[in-house]
Amino acid sequence: MPEEQHPDEVMPTATEEAAPAAAEAPAPTTETKPAAASDGVLADLAAERKKRQAIEDELKALRDGSLSEAESLRRRAEAAENELAAVRLDNLKHAAATKAGLPADAVKRLQGSTAEELEADAKELAKLLKPRTATTNDGAAKPASPPKDANTALRQALGLI
Repeated sequence: MPEEQHPDEVMPTATEEAAPAAAEAPAPTTETKPAAASDGVLADLAAERKKRQAIEDELKALRDGSLSEAESLRRRAEAAENELAAVRLDNLKHAAATKAGLPADAVKRLQGSTAEELEADAKELAKLLKPRTATTNDGAAKPASPPKDANTALRQALGLI
């Protein structure tokens, strides 16, 4: 006997009946390899990943090493440039002292960073180191007498005589 249909009930269509069945069925795959073959492929992929990671790690180490080497070279170049600048300044000081007629001991007292500054300072220092001349009663300068000994020379240099 056929079942009676209630007006509230709706009969499912053929597509609605097939939908749950399709959801339960496994999805078709393009590869139909045995499980052992796919395990081998996965193992190969894992080995390749490990190799790639090792190569990336090695590359990173090389990059880090080259950066630290480049930094070391930069610092050495900077130190060499600073040393060269100091030697050039010392040469300028010696040239200015020689030009002004200063003794070698006076070189370390010169101040300045350019040849012009050092020459001007050397001239000023030379003026201070020249023996002072005494003046006569009429205001004319008379030549300084040569010192008799080292103590007299020191007193004359200090302006005590």
